[in-house]
Amino acid sequence: MMATPVWALEFSAPTPNRTYEPISLGNDPITQREYYGELTGDPVMYEVVALENFTLRTVLDQPHGAGEPLPLRLLVVREVSGGRVEAVTRLETALSDWQVYDERLLGLRWWRAQVEVPDLAPGTYRIEVSSAYNMGSYRLTLGTTDVQSGYVGAWKRLWFVQSYYDRSIFALLTTSFVLWHVATLTLLYLFWRYGLPLWRRRFSSPPA
Repeated sequence: MMATPVWALEFSAPTPNRTYEPISLGNDPITQREYYGELTGDPVMYEVVALENFTLRTVLDQPHGAGEPLPLRLLVVREVSGGRVEAVTRLETALSDWQVYDERLLGLRWWRAQVEVPDLAPGTYRIEVSSAYNMGSYRLTLGTTDVQSGYVGAWKRLWFVQSYYDRSIFALLTTSFVLWHVATLTLLYLFWRYGLPLWRRRFSSPPA
């Protein structure tokens, strides 16, 4: 796959310039990327170009609310000659098909559904996210190769998601990433406040 290597998990919230205009995702359908979106009355279409055979893996998440998941749908088509398209796969999940997924790093709970299609030919593919009323928030993850965020990337992703969903600072404190830092700083403080003086007294006392 002739694409620029990605060394950190990429995430964004692209929006179309016009209704039904595909959002270009480049020419790498393999490396994992996250796209946050919102249905506000119309379907949202993404477009990705494959330069060689690949496995298409798409994961569709929606925030886990107090009620049932929204009936989001996903349709993948491939451009063929003459400007026509042919269906590759579709995801029309029943309520029972949505699985609960806890993402502790972000402090979020999702409804999750996914689909994977192996051995697809090179070409231009379009991925449409919609629902019966075209309303609702979602996250589309594309790609089969997992990418680690790294330390700085994890902070950026955490702040991005917190801001995107307009979550409070108290919600930020519930994430495992922040809790890990709080616990580490607490242990360091306790050692500095109590453990270090004891250690100094023990090794600085003259022998009996």
